[in-house]
Amino acid sequence: MPVTDVLVSDRAAFRADMARSARLLRAFRTEQTAPDAYYTALARDTVRQLGQYADLDGLVVADVGGGRIFHVSANGDVRQVRQLDRQPADISYIPARHLLMVPHLGLNRVSAYELRF
Repeated sequence: MPVTDVLVSDRAAFRADMARSARLLRAFRTEQTAPDAYYTALARDTVRQLGQYADLDGLVVADVGGGRIFHVSANGDVRQVRQLDRQPADISYIPARHLLMVPHLGLNRVSAYELRF
């Protein structure tokens, strides 16, 4: 997937403004009490930002520190599809087999999971 500095989305332009900062700060207050909601909101914000420069449709992405796996839909919606016990490293998704390959940091192990969207 090539990355470019040319906008590739017809969605509203991403704005790194004070409203975004306030939104992220409010969300951060819930990180300890509602981590799934917080990290999903953070993933959505990231997808909005990166979606201007690359087509993210169908990507599977990892929250390395939290062990969460997200799927990005064609309309830019982000949903958590898996929670891992251990921290994932650089994941790989094989769409034809619906297979997610996950190397685990510090465990010297690779796991495979079936994911269907």
